[in-house]
Amino acid sequence: MLFSHGFASYRTQSTSLTTHLASWGFVVISPDYLERGLRSVLGEPPASPRADATIADEAISLIRSENLSAGGLLEGRVDSTSIYPIGHSAGGGTSLRLLERADVHSVIPMASGYSMLSQLNGSLTLPPGKSIAWIGGVKDGIAAIADIRRGFDYTPGERKLIEISGAGHNNAFTDICEIGEGGVAALALSTGIPIPSSLLALGDNGCKVPPFRDSPDVWPEVRHFVTAELRYRSGLDAQPVGLGDQVLTSFDDIARYRHNP
Repeated sequence: MLFSHGFASYRTQSTSLTTHLASWGFVVISPDYLERGLRSVLGEPPASPRADATIADEAISLIRSENLSAGGLLEGRVDSTSIYPIGHSAGGGTSLRLLERADVHSVIPMASGYSMLSQLNGSLTLPPGKSIAWIGGVKDGIAAIADIRRGFDYTPGERKLIEISGAGHNNAFTDICEIGEGGVAALALSTGIPIPSSLLALGDNGCKVPPFRDSPDVWPEVRHFVTAELRYRSGLDAQPVGLGDQVLTSFDDIARYRHNP
């Protein structure tokens, strides 16, 4: 499973989710996309920028190599026949672009939509025959829920749409709001370091309670749907388990759930 972080972020931003997936037996790859990482946004970009698909390919190639390395920690332990990308925000876009790969059959973009501009200019295509599970926050002030719904509407293959009522951009999908007291944006402000207002808005969206929910209150919904979807798509579950309409009785924060299957 390949996890891709968002803009102005870092590879460990969603450790609560990725460690949960690892506990279910998934081998998690989470590379740093330095070109859009926090350090780059603050003025120290890498000397030789690379495309996100290139970085993802290098990470996938490395894990496959480690699986074949005699005596290595991962020797013979990784089934990398298929890759299952998930990503948050800009990382969701990375996941969608990876649908072009022959070894990718399904993706899960979180807090990441399909804008009308991308649709019109062809910069992002949603190929047929591949599944997408779109997960978004109803109150997201960065990735509009309308764009996430558009992604679902224009997905030609099997698809899901999960809308979380108490979620903004960060609280349900990352650990960012749990850093310090009030999240990474509040921590940055307390240092007195000048931070662009747009970057503060990005880091803060979803962290104020209310109107948003505390992260630990909405993590279970994301963990459940991501885990269940990955188990089904990877063949660990022959049929969808925990992905029918009855799942709504188990969670308070699911505002809308549409699925096929």
